[in-house]
Amino acid sequence: MRRILVFTVALLCLPGCAPVAGDTPAAASGSTVSAGPVGGSGQPIPTASAVPNGINSAGAAAIEPLAPAQLSAVEVAGGVLLSWHATGEDLAGYLCLRRLANLPQWTVIGRPAAQDITMLDPRPAAGEYLYAVQAIGVNGRFSQMTQSTPVVIR
Repeated sequence: MRRILVFTVALLCLPGCAPVAGDTPAAASGSTVSAGPVGGSGQPIPTASAVPNGINSAGAAAIEPLAPAQLSAVEVAGGVLLSWHATGEDLAGYLCLRRLANLPQWTVIGRPAAQDITMLDPRPAAGEYLYAVQAIGVNGRFSQMTQSTPVVIR
């Protein structure tokens, strides 16, 4: 048997704010908002409409961070310098990876801190490489990979 729970939502006005013409609290107008699906324990599974701030901690923990933008990998005197744009989110850090262009396996080469947006891969062996970076959210989830264009080391 499937249970459906319905919550009534009342809009509150903080001191100093005035309602906009035509706005009526949902409780006064008789409108309702569904809490969404019900879990195995009979308790509703919270959704954005059932949580005052739009998302609960369980929902936030399930969201992966944005992928860093525009990964650049450039050969420099000391190796290959990686640089990317910050995501603008609260992060635990980044994960930098490298692979030979003709092989599918990635190798972790570093875990820069959240405030770092560059990393040096010191003196990789000769070959053609692809680099990637992933953001690590404070919830421990990883973003999608942002890959570089191939870099040839001679």
